Amino acid sequence: MTSTHAALDAAQERMRIALLLRSYPAIEPDELARIHHWFRREATPLDFGILACEPETAEGYRAYRAQHYDRFGPRDLIVGAVFVAVVLGVLGLLYAAMP
Repeated sequence: MTSTHAALDAAQERMRIALLLRSYPAIEPDELARIHHWFRREATPLDFGILACEPETAEGYRAYRAQHYDRFGPRDLIVGAVFVAVVLGVLGLLYAAMP
């Protein structure tokens, strides 16, 4: 597939997602799963900007992001806890190694 075809496919998918976001939160679970997948795996920062700037989709876009995308999930909390543990471990080793 050429880059032109890929760009057209990406634009079409963004339009499909925009249509779903216009009716958010009154969408079916499979449609919500499609939005989740697109946000996590396919969308680019340009796609996010285009959706946020379109007046028809801006409200649904912000509602979706606030409810699903911008929240801390269990994975985020685990990563944060591991980071704090590593920092505290390094500081503890430095303190123990001091004369």
